[in-house]
Amino acid sequence: MITIQLDNQDYKMPDNWSEVNLERLMKLNDIQKKKWSNDIDMTAHILNTLCDIPVDSILDLSLSDFTQVAELLTWMDKLPTEKVESIKIDDIEYIPVNLQNLTAGEYISLEVFQKEDVDANLHFITSILIRPKVGDRIEKLGDMIDIGNRAQLFKEKLMVGDLWPIVDGFFNGAALSSLTNTQDSSDQAKNQSRLKIVSS
Repeated sequence: MITIQLDNQDYKMPDNWSEVNLERLMKLNDIQKKKWSNDIDMTAHILNTLCDIPVDSILDLSLSDFTQVAELLTWMDKLPTEKVESIKIDDIEYIPVNLQNLTAGEYISLEVFQKEDVDANLHFITSILIRPKVGDRIEKLGDMIDIGNRAQLFKEKLMVGDLWPIVDGFFNGAALSSLTNTQDSSDQAKNQSRLKIVSS
């Protein structure tokens, strides 16, 4: 995490996908789908989603400060590719299902969530595709309560660095974009910076 200090308040900002949870990924997907009138506004909303700095405070930065913060998003351009065999959350090991071995019932469950809205149901879809390991095999798909409980857990604690390589084939097309090309104009007067990037 990177610490950003703005007006003497600290904000934590991820510096890789392993520090972004599924819930923030879903919010980033929503931002990416919207039609924005300009790149700066969209970037401000991405920054707000990642580190909770209020959008108004971001837009109130000088252009040079804004550019400095926006440049911290360059890691978003490359989605993680290093596959993991399993994920541990709260001392429980989770493993991905083999898509070739899905049962008809599991496929129906996935299809229902896909048809409704893939982005809004990403946590439910993920909870079907990644399940607890029981002995030497993956847990059978439970009822809707079980799926829902795991979906909420994953929203909070499953990181994109672990998630994306597992589900990349299934979710191709859920790509994210970030806007990091905002450049400072050389003829613009520079205001005194209220911003400080503090490495942790």
